[in-house]
Formats: sequence, structure tokens, C-alpha cells
Amino acid sequence: MRVPMSDFDADRYAERAADATGLDDFGDDSWRAGLERLLASLDSEAALNDLGRTIVDGEIVTYLTNRLGVIAERRAHPEIARGTVAPPIVASAVETATKPLRGVRHVFEEEEEVHFSLKRSRKVTVHTISKGEKAPTGKNNTEAGRARNRRVDITIHN
Repeated sequence: MRVPMSDFDADRYAERAADATGLDDFGDDSWRAGLERLLASLDSEAALNDLGRTIVDGEIVTYLTNRLGVIAERRAHPEIARGTVAPPIVASAVETATKPLRGVRHVFEEEEEVHFSLKRSRKVTVHTISKGEKAPTGKNNTEAGRARNRRVDITIHN
């Protein structure tokens, strides 16, 4: 059964998000045109059933409550906008040597060196995970595949 979205509009979603958060400042209106396009598309193309409509309805309110929270935080702390947002550095080291422990030890030593260097200039968090057994990238029935699976993933967040 197709459930039309036409009885919902951007203003009603904004009102519901404002009621849920107690906030009403959405910032500039750049979000409104996109939401109206989304609602029109859902109405004309999505053919949602009752469950789909319920899920979409909740998601849209969540998106708008998140926007209200972000705008409120930025207004309360304008220094956030002056900061640098940098993506995390992600490195994956694959063991290709004939001595796996030597290769892994080398990767950890390099990770420590990078971590130490970055800590001198900024606050960073380093996560090092060995995923060979749980998330193989190669087949274990060949030496080359096993070598690909002996790896360490390093993620550095600042």
C-alpha cells in the first residue's frame, strides 16, 4: 500500500524538531529547499508503506533536531568555526616479509614514531587494530593471501 507523504511539509517537521529540542534557530534557510525536494520525491517516487513512512518520518525529525543542536553549539561556541577540521589519517600496513612478527613490529614502531611526532604539534588519538583474522583481505589458501591478511590498520584522529 502506498502511503503519501504530502500531508507532511517542511514547516511541520521544523516545528516537531523545535518541540523535541526546545530550540528554534535553524540558522540560514539553506536546508529548507533540500528538505522540500526530498519530501516531494518521497511523495512521488518512494511508494512507502506504513513502516517505511514511519522510519522516514523519524529520520527527518532526527536530521532537523541534529541541525538545531549543531547551530546552537556553534552559536554558544563560535571558536569552533575557527578550528581546523582534518580527516583522520588511516594507514594499513600489509606484511609482505618472510618474518611476520618482524614486519608487524616494524609497523608498530612506525606508528609510535608518527604518533610521537604528531603529539608534539597537536592533540591526537591513535587507534591501532590488527584485523587479519577477523577481516581478511586475501584468501588464506595461498602464501600471498596469507601475507595480505597479516596487516595492522592505524587510524590517527586529531
